[in-house]
Amino acid sequence: MHISRARHTTSFAAAALIVAATLTGCGDSSEQALPEPTVTGSAQNSDPSEPTSETPESSTEETTESKADKKKDKKKDEYTDVDPSRFEHNVVGLDSGVFGCRIGRNPDDTPVFCQAAFVDPIPPVEHTGGDPNTKIPNVIWYKPDRGGFITAVSPGSQGYDIQPNHLNEGERVTINDVVITNLNGGGVRVEYGNDTFEVHDGVYSRPGKTQSITEEHTVAKGEQCGTSDILGTEMGVYALEDNTTCDVAMMTLEGYKEAAKNGEIQGSVSAWTNEKNGWGCIGRYRLGDDEDLPENRRTACTDSQMNGAKAFEGSGGVILLNPSEAHRLKN
Repeated sequence: MHISRARHTTSFAAAALIVAATLTGCGDSSEQALPEPTVTGSAQNSDPSEPTSETPESSTEETTESKADKKKDKKKDEYTDVDPSRFEHNVVGLDSGVFGCRIGRNPDDTPVFCQAAFVDPIPPVEHTGGDPNTKIPNVIWYKPDRGGFITAVSPGSQGYDIQPNHLNEGERVTINDVVITNLNGGGVRVEYGNDTFEVHDGVYSRPGKTQSITEEHTVAKGEQCGTSDILGTEMGVYALEDNTTCDVAMMTLEGYKEAAKNGEIQGSVSAWTNEKNGWGCIGRYRLGDDEDLPENRRTACTDSQMNGAKAFEGSGGVILLNPSEAHRLKN
């Protein structure tokens, strides 16, 4: 993707914003379905003219299933459902190793993004957030196009400066189909789509599923690669093109942040080239027919430079957007 110099000009404010950015990365996944439960039926070949009666075995089975259902219902009823409006900005404060979770407010937002402090056994880093040497993840988030929750690295996700309202033990809240429960006796459970994770005193698990989801490396236009906190506001990092390599893109954004901090950006569009992979970034990208106004200037990185030269690693491009604007990339 070629970024035209004529289309964009510099803004030290834009550069300052990216300096404040902390990035998280994406991870693709696939998940096999759980095996179908085994169901036993009644005896076959019985004479229809004769009255039928339950055998002790089937009666026992039915009683067992009935008890299990009642136990499940009772367990569900042990929790108090609370009003979602209690949690400002859809951020739910938690404990037991989870600082809190933010639930997306718009259809294109990440459904749920949780900050956590893990203990042994440490779950895998399913995306590095731009730092290939990172060994310990600090976030959990749900990626619909990857089949469930992944554990990843977000360099700036170390808890909240302003503590969100807390979900107390024994309480449960449902926000936009995300169900969060502060479990009786300790622990946190988060459910969304067809996946669930729990954290108990920092120990992470995905009940009934493998701990890790296999990562793939590209996403389609409009899909989210990660997040970036800018002056206390969480921004999304979205693919500008199909087949965008999130790992390379997020690493490039991290490099652009450092370059802006060190005064290494160039020209009227705050341009920078990553010499390691050939990607180029600017701080004054505009979407569609947006006017050249400060509020319309975005930070973007793509697999081409100002002179049109193509990158030699990765493909596609990403842009920093407020999640409420992500739908514009799919139009």
